[in-house]
Amino acid sequence: MKCPSCIGTHEAVPADVFFIFKGYKFTPPFHCLYCGVVVCAHQWAFSRSCGGCDVGNSHTAKLRYYQWTAGPHELVDPNDSHLLPADQFVPLEEVLKKSPSNPPKPWPPFGRRFGIEELPADD
Repeated sequence: MKCPSCIGTHEAVPADVFFIFKGYKFTPPFHCLYCGVVVCAHQWAFSRSCGGCDVGNSHTAKLRYYQWTAGPHELVDPNDSHLLPADQFVPLEEVLKKSPSNPPKPWPPFGRRFGIEELPADD
C-alpha cells in the first residue's frame, strides 16, 4: 500500500502498534519529536523524527535540542534510565503554531549571480 506519510510503499501498520521509548508509550498517529509533523510508523521506529529533522540543519524543526513534542503518549516507566523529563514536552498544539527556528533562506536571483539581467527564452 502507498503510505501517505512517507510516500513509500509498504504493508499497512496495525492499528494497535505502539513504541516504548525513553519511559513513554507512544501510539498512533506518530509525530516528529522536533517539528510535530505526522510521520510514518516505520520512520518513527527508525529515528522518531521526520526526514528533515533526522538529517540535521532542519528547516522544519521548531524546538530546541532539549525540547520534545509528541502525539499520543503516556508514562509507563518512571524509572527508565533515559527518561525524557515531562517538563521538556511541549504540547503538540503549541508546536504547530510556532515558526521554524531555521527557515530556508531564499535563493538569490539566478541571473544576477552570473551577471545576466534576463535569461534567454526557451523558444
